Amino acid sequence: MKILLIGNFAPPYEEESLHNLSLFNRLIAEGHECSAINISDNPSIEKGFIDNRNYVGFILKVLRYGFGKDAIHFLTKGYTRPGLMKMFTAIFLGRFMFSRTFITLHPELFSVFGQLRSKMGGQMLIHLSFSLSNRVICGDKHTYEVASIHYKSREKFAMIPSFIQIPSGMNSNEVIQIEKLKARKKVILFSNLRFPSLSFDILDILLRKYLNAGTGIAVSFSEKFSSKLEHGIKDTGQRMSDNILFIDYSDHRMLSLAYASADMIIRPLSCDGKTLFDGIAVCVRKPETSAGQVFFPVSLSLVKEGDVSDTCSYLFNSFLMKDEAASSKPGADDLGRKIIGLYSGKS
Repeated sequence: MKILLIGNFAPPYEEESLHNLSLFNRLIAEGHECSAINISDNPSIEKGFIDNRNYVGFILKVLRYGFGKDAIHFLTKGYTRPGLMKMFTAIFLGRFMFSRTFITLHPELFSVFGQLRSKMGGQMLIHLSFSLSNRVICGDKHTYEVASIHYKSREKFAMIPSFIQIPSGMNSNEVIQIEKLKARKKVILFSNLRFPSLSFDILDILLRKYLNAGTGIAVSFSEKFSSKLEHGIKDTGQRMSDNILFIDYSDHRMLSLAYASADMIIRPLSCDGKTLFDGIAVCVRKPETSAGQVFFPVSLSLVKEGDVSDTCSYLFNSFLMKDEAASSKPGADDLGRKIIGLYSGKS
């Protein structure tokens, strides 16, 4: 099949962009002809992705790279206004070019804000986008319930969790770094960390007051030059300096391995490559691995009122340290195979 993916394919990497990369790589590995347009303001660093700077350029790129495609797939968290305009444009042009069209709503912001859009603006764009698409893929049940408000025919929707493919064939440096995490009883990952932010305050308090020597900490920053932040974190967590692993924000392989090793992930909210509300909000996710993939059955978004950093740190540490029995939940199916099945009309 010939497929065009449209979404965030740029660093700093987190679940949204890592899922998009995983899907792209899966399609290429299976022999499909796949193009990808990056809608993030940040440039992509991997080969095979087409960056976009403005709305007119986006229209031209969708027409150029979407013509003759069997499927056009727009992947988003459905929050930013420019992102919604691009979603509608991609789906409309896709139908105009006789392609099957798909939307993925990554869990997080749409489930909170999707039902609060203005009736004459955002809600109309969402409804039109859903009505023109062949299928709308929702990452979790809550997103599914909110999305179905905007389009009553629930047969239009499929519920497939976002996933990150776990890299195989690790090099020696990756093995050394990941073993540093696996040697610990529990691992917490701070992804897309910046200063100042609520997630940084939580890390600072966890290091000073709560985390014990059996905990591994992985940290990736939202910016390339972060030596000052690294020194600040090491100074705060001197007693645990051997437990801390810093990961480059653009190293998608190591970040994917860290996601697979983590017991808890803390990061700011984001959409289409933009970090949002980092001073007042944080996303907490619990990953699981199955069939060579990381997926996220449990997640929570918190918006603070007043100084709650200490309370959040205490709660997160309590959840992290809790001994859990073996999971009784069934493992995830091959999530990538489910999406490819939708492209062909077999699902």
